[in-house]
Amino acid sequence: QYQSKRHTRNQIIDALLRDVDCELPESALMKETRSVIYNIVEENHKRGISKELIDEHKDQIFSEANDSAKGRLKVSFLLTRIAEKEEITVDSKEMDVQIQMLAAQQKVKPQKLVQQLRENGKLEELHDQILSNKTLDFLTEKATVTEITQAEAEKMQEEAQAAEAAKQAAQAAENAIADGAGVAGAEAKAE
Repeated sequence: QYQSKRHTRNQIIDALLRDVDCELPESALMKETRSVIYNIVEENHKRGISKELIDEHKDQIFSEANDSAKGRLKVSFLLTRIAEKEEITVDSKEMDVQIQMLAAQQKVKPQKLVQQLRENGKLEELHDQILSNKTLDFLTEKATVTEITQAEAEKMQEEAQAAEAAKQAAQAAENAIADGAGVAGAEAKAE
């Protein structure tokens, strides 16, 4: 049951990312990108990766962090909008329950945890996380689940991969044409 619910939630998130187009505020995107970069660098330091090696891959890290940040921000924005539209809210009791659980996990008193969360500016993040989870629960309840066979799943994946390959090929062709037009234009100016 838990795996099934989690799988449905992941599919909902994938559908939101794939099917809904929206502009993201540049300042929020950069803030989220910095946060993701920080997490990546911290995780790599914990794993013993040298600063030099991280520096060598900084462009790749930035690119991956930016893509991740776009996805996270888009999902967060969309879930917040859905919560507003559906009048989904988080009450103080729900916050208290979550704080109690986190305090028990971290073996600290709830009051101390609240103080730490306030000092670190994380209390609002906790609220937003609860709201996102409630909104995902709402969407999961409303979702229509269609069971498919393994063969159907594989066929759908192959079709998606073929569509992605075709999209990439079209983009490459577009770029080649644009590059060729640029070269032809430059040659014409030279004459």
